[in-house]
Amino acid sequence: MMRWRILGLLFLARIGLGFQFQKVASVGDDLIVAFGLDYVGNGLMIGLFMAPGLVLAMPAGYWARYISDRIMVVFGLGALALGGAVSSLASESWGLGLGRILAGAGFLFSTLYLTKVVADWFEGREIATAMSILSILVSILVMSWPFGIAMGQVGHAWLAHEFGWQVPFQVASVYCLIAALGVFVFYRGPNDLPHVKGGPRATMTRQEWQLVFCAAAAWGVFNAAYVTYLSFGPKVLEGLGQSAPRRLVSSASAVGL
Repeated sequence: MMRWRILGLLFLARIGLGFQFQKVASVGDDLIVAFGLDYVGNGLMIGLFMAPGLVLAMPAGYWARYISDRIMVVFGLGALALGGAVSSLASESWGLGLGRILAGAGFLFSTLYLTKVVADWFEGREIATAMSILSILVSILVMSWPFGIAMGQVGHAWLAHEFGWQVPFQVASVYCLIAALGVFVFYRGPNDLPHVKGGPRATMTRQEWQLVFCAAAAWGVFNAAYVTYLSFGPKVLEGLGQSAPRRLVSSASAVGL
């Protein structure tokens, strides 16, 4: 059925988010040499990917009143591709950071609207299956993010070793660009979805704000630990004497593959 084909397309597109995110952690040693970073600086480059969400989340949601979901997803994936390209061309650490911020903005838009379009297609139907259960497609949308991270853990280090640290950035950018083109060409919104454009400005109650901050704090703490493990766990395993292939397999297994 159409909605499952759409879900497959979105799954493949969302892999690019994790693939793009993981490259700094996977080639961190090369970046330390190329830019004179220490591990604190490398951690900052990793964190910059998430930083745009602090200021763009609310405006990005509001813009959905005036811009189609498909265009917002394409814009997000395009920004991911652009950010990776900027980082690959950097000769100083600020250029690398600028690329990470651009990619992070794309991550915010892509994450927000990929989730929304899945909800639009499966609302009242198989939303639980689409978002969390289907093992046939690696639990579909939710698992596409760690799937991309695991791809990056295995692939980025090899690419950097064979061709230089710039190549993982470029490969991830090409993937995101192809994903953007795929969504632009093949994605269609559900026909039975009512079209809403403009309208009065939405307001949130004090209780709603409290619930949002409570959920955000819990999710933020979880992801801080998760990202820290993905970024520095392999180095800890290496320090314990594991070889590079074994630490990559151990780390990728912990991601969920």
